[in-house]
Amino acid sequence: MKQKYIGYIALGLLLGFLSCTSTPPAEDPLTAAMDGPPLQADLSALDAAAARAAAARREALDFNAPLFLPNEWAAADSLYTQAEQGRRSGTRQEALDSAARYNLAADALEALLPRAISEGYDFYDAQLCEAREAAVRAGAEVLAPDHLLHADNTVVRALESYEAGDYTAARDTADEALTMYNAIRVTLEAGNVRERIIELGLTQFDPTNLGLGDDAMRSALLAFDSADYERALEEGETSLHHYSLALNESFRAFAEEVGFEASRERERALELRANIAMRVEFPPVEAIYTRAVSAFEGRRFEEAVTLYLECTPLYRQLSEDTLVKQRLADEAIQLANERMAESDELAREAERILEGGL
Repeated sequence: MKQKYIGYIALGLLLGFLSCTSTPPAEDPLTAAMDGPPLQADLSALDAAAARAAAARREALDFNAPLFLPNEWAAADSLYTQAEQGRRSGTRQEALDSAARYNLAADALEALLPRAISEGYDFYDAQLCEAREAAVRAGAEVLAPDHLLHADNTVVRALESYEAGDYTAARDTADEALTMYNAIRVTLEAGNVRERIIELGLTQFDPTNLGLGDDAMRSALLAFDSADYERALEEGETSLHHYSLALNESFRAFAEEVGFEASRERERALELRANIAMRVEFPPVEAIYTRAVSAFEGRRFEEAVTLYLECTPLYRQLSEDTLVKQRLADEAIQLANERMAESDELAREAERILEGGL
């Protein structure tokens, strides 16, 4: 009886053990919560992190971080791309992880901004100085002092905004000043090209482009009067373009004219055999002519004009010198012949004397 009772106890313990091993352990409440759907607070935090990263990226782009800090920008933008591509919100854990990635990207992008702003300041400082110097070289101090002063004052306003920490205003104002300087410079350069066309007497060669340049110049001047410097820059560039075309075409046509004259003088010199009579002086002149032809064929018409005009009188001088040499040679030959004739006559006279005796 006792043995039977012991057996029941053993069987009960075994069944209890089996019952315990087949029952799964209780789930961690925290794990269950993280694998569950996200809370509204989680989604709001994710949206806020994404918006922060996007704003930081836009601001970094606005201040030209890719230009000034290319390596740092590439690393930070890679984090943003990973956050965008890995955005998930199916569970709380996914939402929290996504928000963390966005915040990491935002941290990196925001860290770029002060350095990009500093680099941008140096960049604008150099650009503005260069643009102002170019405007002055074009004659701004004499021909457009009021507009130059306006641009200078705009630079001062940009600096004041920068020192006040309003970097967006500083950048925009610096851009405005840069446009002013460039508009002044390009319009004055266009006027200088036009002046040159007139001074050289080349207006008849390309009246079409000259007229289009005049139209654009009038529009540029009207834009200056209304302080529309972007329009002034655009019209000034158009004017410079057409005047430059007119000048180039004028030089092409002029080069043809003076090239023909140089070729004619060269042919005359060769016909007179100046290359032989002036064998030392002829090669340097020929070298100038060769350079002129090469410049014309390379569409460097202004250079061609200069070289053609240089060699033409030299060929003419070679021809004149050759004619002088030929005349002197002819005179020398004639004198020699005369002397030979005189010598022959003297020889005959001596012979008569000898034959007749003293």
